Amino acid sequence: MSLLLAKGLHKAFQALVKDMEAGVRDWTALSIVPGTTNHAATLQMLGEQRLAEVVRQFARFPGHNLSVLKILTRKKVEFLDPLSGKITISTKSLIFRKYSYLFFTGPSGPGFIMCIGSKPYALFYLAKKIWVDIRNHNEDHYAVLSRCHTTAAKLERGFYRYLSEPGAREVGCIVGDERPTHFIRESMGGLQHYIEKGKMDAFWEALDYLIVPIDNSFILTDELFDPPPHVKVIYTNMSDLNRVVMAKNLFVYRLMRSGSHMTDSLRTRLVSYAEKASPAEDWPEVSKLTGREGYRTVWFSVEIEKGRLKNQEAVFSELLLALQDHFGSRVQLIIDGWSPSPIALNTKDYRIISTIRAFYRRAMKKCGVQFSVIESFSMSYREKIKLAAKIDFFVTMHGSAAIVPSLIKQKPGITYHSAWGMTIDHEVWVPTLYRTRTHDQAGHPAVGHWAPFDVDIPAFRDTLDRLIGDLSLAQTPVLAPPGD
Repeated sequence: MSLLLAKGLHKAFQALVKDMEAGVRDWTALSIVPGTTNHAATLQMLGEQRLAEVVRQFARFPGHNLSVLKILTRKKVEFLDPLSGKITISTKSLIFRKYSYLFFTGPSGPGFIMCIGSKPYALFYLAKKIWVDIRNHNEDHYAVLSRCHTTAAKLERGFYRYLSEPGAREVGCIVGDERPTHFIRESMGGLQHYIEKGKMDAFWEALDYLIVPIDNSFILTDELFDPPPHVKVIYTNMSDLNRVVMAKNLFVYRLMRSGSHMTDSLRTRLVSYAEKASPAEDWPEVSKLTGREGYRTVWFSVEIEKGRLKNQEAVFSELLLALQDHFGSRVQLIIDGWSPSPIALNTKDYRIISTIRAFYRRAMKKCGVQFSVIESFSMSYREKIKLAAKIDFFVTMHGSAAIVPSLIKQKPGITYHSAWGMTIDHEVWVPTLYRTRTHDQAGHPAVGHWAPFDVDIPAFRDTLDRLIGDLSLAQTPVLAPPGD
């Protein structure tokens, strides 16, 4: 992208800011997705032949692992511009949380592709004020435009200098996602996929840098996958990532939300890594509670951030009472609910850790049941996987909260969620997964699995009693075998 074209992008952004300040929302919406509201207008504008070509081209650019490898190897993103029908190239990008913005300019003027992780979702033509949806998504297009501009504006003139520099000589792949399930299943799963397909050497060969945002990392990626010496590993805050990319003039692409899943080989790698690398069992607060003969170890995860579960204290209190009824005082709890970065704690981490600690202490005091506690909510995934080997069963929400004890360690347990979210078996599955009845709260619109809900406490107690009975825990109290 030449300096002249970078100036054109700058000018288009200035016009966008004026529109946003004036509340103008006059963009033309198009879509290449059949059956969507704007598909007919797109067909009329592009014609049947070009639209078919565009659909075919983006079907070859889905953002899956092998597509990411091809992009990294070529050091550029090529796509068919729907408006001009010409091949357009992008070599410059910015990152904002889950979004990647790939900038381009060509016959249709300056613009960017909005990607979520590795996958392209929409094209934005800044001068023509047209967006084209590539696939269905829930993003507010005007909010995407605003975020893109704000991200660029924070970099000031450095962003346009970066755009105007020649194409990058070096390549970086960004791995990591802010959601634990996506981090483990997608980013780590993507790397494991390269190994299983015999592409790992090609992946490392394509790279100069492996870049891991600290905020979006739950496991030390270079420890888990051991890059060769020529690949430099950078751990950086998400807020500094764009400056790192600009300073080194890198071409970067993300391996994230790329269609991977938890394979047996990835699970084995994670468990082996935790067993070898985690010192958790030697820590004083852990070692004094492990190895106690006849004690039951139960994992409970506190849902703390989104507030969807409305009677969580009642669930925890009922668990405490049931454990006392079955096992007396011979119980130790592992309390989970948050996963900070393995490298650094931030203000949000400290706030949530304090909130979880206050929650379980308050609940124990109110119901009069006290058990020994290991606080895994201040530990990284490496330590959690190690500790989860020792539990008898878990009680968590269905989803991210259960990924360590269920998806990775495959322990028996109880999950609950809103009625809309009880079928997420690609995220959480164990051979002995018990689900308990819940109720979506009246007066709230049920929007996907985000609907507020509460757990049916009598049904939860029945489920808990059944799980303990089925596992014969009360009759034959024993410790989980080491290294399970």
